[in-house]
Amino acid sequence: MKTLNYIVIGLMLTINQFAFGQLKITNQGFVGAGTNTPWERLHVASGSAIIANNGRSFRIYPWIGVSIGSNYGTISCWEIDSKWNQINAKKFYKVSDASLKTDVMPIDNPSQLISQLSGVYFRYKNDSVVLPINSTSSSSNEYDYGFIAQEVESILPEIVYNTELNVKAIDYNAITPILVEAFKQQMNVVDSLQQQIDSLTIKLDGCCNSSSLRTSNNTGGESNDGFLIENGTNNLGKLFQNQPNPFKETTIIKYEINDVNATAQIMIFDMQGTLIKNISLIKNTNGSISINGNELKPGMYLYSLIINNKEIDTKRMIITD
Repeated sequence: MKTLNYIVIGLMLTINQFAFGQLKITNQGFVGAGTNTPWERLHVASGSAIIANNGRSFRIYPWIGVSIGSNYGTISCWEIDSKWNQINAKKFYKVSDASLKTDVMPIDNPSQLISQLSGVYFRYKNDSVVLPINSTSSSSNEYDYGFIAQEVESILPEIVYNTELNVKAIDYNAITPILVEAFKQQMNVVDSLQQQIDSLTIKLDGCCNSSSLRTSNNTGGESNDGFLIENGTNNLGKLFQNQPNPFKETTIIKYEINDVNATAQIMIFDMQGTLIKNISLIKNTNGSISINGNELKPGMYLYSLIINNKEIDTKRMIITD
């Protein structure tokens, strides 16, 4: 009988030690699970904490930092008096590793998608979903920026979510890559327009820089290509339009020089006014020069007849591919 009593006492001591080793309630009302020295109202040591209800669970797991998760797929931060809470953090990261993705495709018509979205400035209603009923909090008077979920859903249904409180929510992070691609698309348009503007500016500058040469005779008039020659200088010589024009391989530029003792040359410029070639005319009489297309890049050029440091005439020539 004594042996049986010893066995029962020993078993009770073992159960007591095991139970209190797994769950400890202190005199201060602190509860420890896995620790005999809890230092909070609920202290779970060496493991995770799970709160479950109707098959849905919420877990806090202190491993490589602290992980918070749910087997239901979403975690909503709200309470009875003020359903939706504010979350503050230094940074938020969204998992985006390439190894986790499949069916990766470019975004079609990003600019068109963004153009359909309408940003708004608003206040939340004073009701039980967002703010406490009959709230006197200053937060009820705060304005915010955002979108209307129902409008976004008609354009980007993938980023709109129906919450358990029967209100819609938007994944605002998903709009960022669409904005990036839309910006790049618009920059391509801007760059293309800038190139057209630069090209027109060069051509306009070329025409304006030659405006001092206008008139083809002493009375003042236009040459056959639209450029004018300065009055009183055409008696020194004459410049002809190159033939053929446009050209690809070779073109001929004819000229006339009335003063055999004059110093003369033909200068070729690009449309930005940069001197490309300077051809001295040794025989100061009527003559011609040949220009090979492979000496210059395809494009538009200006060539001028200079006699005694005076610009007699300027004309355009075009080299094709």
